[in-house]
Amino acid sequence: MYGKSAYLLLQFLLIFFSLGNSSCSKPGEKQLALASSLAFKGEYTKAVQAYDAALNKLPKAAYYQRVSANLRAGELSRLFLKDYRRAISYFRKVRELDKGELGFKARVAIAEIMRFDLGDIRAAIVEYQNLVKAYPGHPNLANYQLEISRCYNSIGDHRQARVEAEVVRKRYKGTRLEQQAVILIADSLSLDGNTRAAIKEYEGFLKRFPDSRYIADVAFSLANCYEDLGESDLAQTRLAEIAAKIRNPKMIEKKMQRIKARARNMGR
Repeated sequence: MYGKSAYLLLQFLLIFFSLGNSSCSKPGEKQLALASSLAFKGEYTKAVQAYDAALNKLPKAAYYQRVSANLRAGELSRLFLKDYRRAISYFRKVRELDKGELGFKARVAIAEIMRFDLGDIRAAIVEYQNLVKAYPGHPNLANYQLEISRCYNSIGDHRQARVEAEVVRKRYKGTRLEQQAVILIADSLSLDGNTRAAIKEYEGFLKRFPDSRYIADVAFSLANCYEDLGESDLAQTRLAEIAAKIRNPKMIEKKMQRIKARARNMGR
């Protein structure tokens, strides 16, 4: 997810530096232009070195150039050099310099590196939590509140996962965000072994959001819960009812076939 947005931003900044710094008359501008050229050629290690040289020469007043140079160096370090610790150091500098959208993106990048690249889920949770606190009015904030819930589920703290998802469910009634929150709550109950409670959440979802894009996924999860309780017939019945209501029932029909096959193998 971050890779695509980082790539687009990288392309924008390549154009910005190549067009906006042709004179190279101010301290650090020559190094910025060189870094942009090296990145364009695929010489990423040298490009990052050139950004470092630029940052050493740029005056503190050159705010946007310093933010952009750190952001670019961080993206190159992460996406191409796979030097994740170094990337984090650049993104932290962006976070310190910018309290707006670029700072927000830098915080997201740090959290995602911790989570996906370094596998440090607990550190990622801290970064996401700090992001939520620092940008209480950001339009994308709820998405990262849900990421906190997903992180807690992934480390086995299902109770806290529900606490985090419940915040979104209450705040974003009737939206797709609420739908995602309900699914996370139901999933966490299932993972906790509270299968009946999970079924209640899944069934409630199907009743409240019959046209949701997540219907097939919820149907699968519901059927798995019924199977876990040894109620294969009920699982098949509910899947058949759901399949009759959606436009593309093929995936659900395949799930039904697998349930029937397992039931036959178990002598049910």
